[in-house]
Amino acid sequence: MEECAWLPFAHPTVKTLLLVAAALVSPSGARPALEKPNVVIVFLDDAGYGDFSHTGNPTINTPNLSKMVRDGLNLPQFYCGSSACSASRYSLLTGRNPFRSGLDSWVLGPDSKKYLHPNEITLAEGLKHSGYATGMFGNWHLGTPCKANDLAVEALPLAHGFDQWLGTNVSHDLTPGVDLIQSNPSASDPVVGYETLEKNVGGNGPVATSPLAAIALFMTSAAESSPIFFPAPVVAAPSPIAAFAAVMRISLSLLIPAPICLSKPESLRSRMA
Repeated sequence: MEECAWLPFAHPTVKTLLLVAAALVSPSGARPALEKPNVVIVFLDDAGYGDFSHTGNPTINTPNLSKMVRDGLNLPQFYCGSSACSASRYSLLTGRNPFRSGLDSWVLGPDSKKYLHPNEITLAEGLKHSGYATGMFGNWHLGTPCKANDLAVEALPLAHGFDQWLGTNVSHDLTPGVDLIQSNPSASDPVVGYETLEKNVGGNGPVATSPLAAIALFMTSAAESSPIFFPAPVVAAPSPIAAFAAVMRISLSLLIPAPICLSKPESLRSRMA
């Protein structure tokens, strides 16, 4: 049995951060894999330690994530800076404690005046300076151009080091005001450089998978000439409002084999003694 560290408990609102720093695509004539590895961050809201098959969940099947654990590096006690949407994203992109954000809220709404300050240096800006192509696909949740901030264009991702974006301005549960938006240099909705694809998408399950096609295109095109960096903060909020028929009960209908990466609490305590 393969061993992994055991968390004696996991707060239900702890977010799980999965960091993959690897050459995820290998197009013809690709760059040497380790020269500047592609960096992809999959960010899951409210994913607890026990929500994966490799940590022993009896009903949730996570074959792809569990394969990443088996084949890669697993850091089961690597926490993000906050258990809340906007604060955790601030910490992830800036490396700073969210108390320094000045956002005045752990969770920004679609009508919030505040947004990620333009003077903040983000991970995307740093990697872009080093030659990376940068994209953002998923729930931005660090500001929305609105009446309260005079439709500030600085509230959205392109002002913070990202070359392109497709996703929602806030999480699904903050309805109304959840819009599906993409970067578009020839558009100006809600502000210059962006196009609103659909308004008030909260509770619309299929929207949760909308960024996937953009991710595939970005990975196969941009990676041919540049290393790529993109966070993929999952659009769906923890509420069941995002569930839709095509994926409901998939895990519950499977017989999950015994966990492959699980150890008893006593095992960790004995190693620490």
